[in-house]
Amino acid sequence: MDNNDTPKYNGVVFFVDNVEKSKTFYTEILGQKIEMDFGRCVGFIGGFSIWKRSYAYKMMGLKEEGNSANKKGAELYFEIEDLDTLFAKLKSENIKVVHDIIEQPWAQRCFRIYDPDSHIIEFAEPMTVVIERLYNEGLTHNQIVKKSLMPVGIVLDIIGKIDSVKNDKYTEDLIAACGMNCRICIGYFGYTMSGKKRKIKCIGCKPRDKSCAFLKKYCKKLTKKEVDYCYECSDFPCFHLEKIDKGYRERYNMSMIENLEYIRDNGMDKFLRK
Repeated sequence: MDNNDTPKYNGVVFFVDNVEKSKTFYTEILGQKIEMDFGRCVGFIGGFSIWKRSYAYKMMGLKEEGNSANKKGAELYFEIEDLDTLFAKLKSENIKVVHDIIEQPWAQRCFRIYDPDSHIIEFAEPMTVVIERLYNEGLTHNQIVKKSLMPVGIVLDIIGKIDSVKNDKYTEDLIAACGMNCRICIGYFGYTMSGKKRKIKCIGCKPRDKSCAFLKKYCKKLTKKEVDYCYECSDFPCFHLEKIDKGYRERYNMSMIENLEYIRDNGMDKFLRK
């Protein structure tokens, strides 16, 4: 299982008998801030949530124990995009399942398992995936807000990103000499590394036809335009490219060298489709 298929820890959920009482405790006594309030389920800034126990148990198909000492008080919550593959993997390893994949009332698909000590662990798809799925099914943004219970601002932001990707053409012009796909670069979306909006959106390395901030000052072949891509060079991959590649692998889990090798071995058309 590679990094992209590994569940990401997203918080802990406390099962409570009285949501309003618990909400008052966390907000008024502990000073916590509510991020989202769905009535029977309340999420706080910082990554923890409370969920009405009777409703949660009904959702999971569990019976409430009479002895409060035996009540399951919490669950760990993870998110993963490829929910089906993970579920199949855990089933194949004979992990004890609380319930199979279900769609919860807010349209999020999930399943739950027991760990070796019978603690409950939930695995669910991110709400970004939920919104994208509903959008692809033809729902309007108002229908998605109603079905997912997500704030309208978040829904519109995610839909905007989906449309941006769907309507934009992935072209060879946006593949830089170093193998960077400018189409997925934060600068191309108009932001700086600190998250602030740039005064001028970057249109991509090749379209702006300026010296590469990373490589051209080190590479005469690129400066003289003797090569279009670094893989065409006899020194590929050079020290400078390897240094940049290492940083991008560690920070963004992407590799310029792997991109270039794929283009070299399979052609640009296949790379763009991939």
